[in-house]
Order: sequence, then structure tokens, then C-alpha cells
Amino acid sequence: MSAKHTPGPWLSAAGPSSIVGWPIVGGGGRAIASLTWWPREHFQPDVTDEAYDALVAEIGANGRLIAAAPDLLAALQSVMSAHGEQLHDAFDDAHKAISKALGPDQ
Repeated sequence: MSAKHTPGPWLSAAGPSSIVGWPIVGGGGRAIASLTWWPREHFQPDVTDEAYDALVAEIGANGRLIAAAPDLLAALQSVMSAHGEQLHDAFDDAHKAISKALGPDQ
């Protein structure tokens, strides 16, 4: 199986850009996706700070998950083809990919 998607690694920006939303980029800065993001001042006054903070956290988590997609695919392919002692390395790669998807706080 050869991948047809933009090769990894993919990265999620640390935060939103006022121009493109919350970008996900591949090698060389190639755009993969942009998550919709609105500055706080564009929300209705009745949106609480807690609700806005939760939205920003959710967008960041979505970005990490999307950015980890090539790593997760490679890890699954590695696990599926590993035998014997190779399984340890394959599971280690899977753990790293899952950590990238979930972020540092998980």
C-alpha cells in the first residue's frame, strides 16, 4: 500500500492565525487543513469565557488529531506487519503517534 496523501510529518500550529484560521501543515509548509476559529470579540456577549476556552481547547485537540494522522497510519501499518521482536518497536511507534494525537497533557 502506498500513501496518496501529503507525506508526514504534519504539524498543527500552536495557535490560530488571524488570516487562515488554525492551520495544519505538511512538509515545506504545504497546507493540509485549516480549522475554523473565531477571535473572542466575534462571539456574542453571552458566551462565557469558560465556553470560549473550551472551544479553543477543542479546536487545538482536533488539530493535533489531524496532524497525527500520517503517524497513526504508519504505526498501524507497522503493527499489522510486525512479527516477533518487531512488535515492541511497532507498539512504541504506535504509542508515540497516540501521544502526538492526544497532546502533552494526556
